[in-house]
Amino acid sequence: NGALFVEDRRLTWNFWHPEDREAIEALKQSGQPSPPGGLLMRGHAFRTVFPGAAAAAAEGVVPILPAEEHYRNYFLGSDPAAWRSRVPEYAGVALQRLWPGVDLRLSAAQGSLKYDFVLAPGVPARQVLMAWEGIKAPRVYPDRLVLRHSAGTLVERQPLAYQEINGQRIGVDCRYVDRGGG
Repeated sequence: NGALFVEDRRLTWNFWHPEDREAIEALKQSGQPSPPGGLLMRGHAFRTVFPGAAAAAAEGVVPILPAEEHYRNYFLGSDPAAWRSRVPEYAGVALQRLWPGVDLRLSAAQGSLKYDFVLAPGVPARQVLMAWEGIKAPRVYPDRLVLRHSAGTLVERQPLAYQEINGQRIGVDCRYVDRGGG
């Protein structure tokens, strides 16, 4: 019920109210015309920002399908020079050097988003910072992060961290810490 836009030093999340999407799907399935004035599609957008991050380049992009088969068009505003067409969608993207020694990898699988912060040896995890714009009160619990918004709730499970030593994954203590400020 949403979309994710990867931008410079931030992610923009866009979610739609599930009942509005269901009503639109039911209308499409019924074959009936739209009611006068159309249907209402409510949504909510918010951002995850990465304080102190460097401008990151999208690298290691993996397309969902070839661009000629699966793409989006963005005709926003009245200036045709700002319009974009045939913009491909991706199943994964890596943002290299978001902070010194830290890469962010995003991937989509089975309708869910997975993201990994990959730290080089010796890089402190406290360097990884996230803040939210458009969320009233992010809540940190011992086992999860909860982001409530007008179109629902996004729950992030406790982070999983490990080191690879001699080909084996060794668990490392990792958790969300509320430093205030969103």
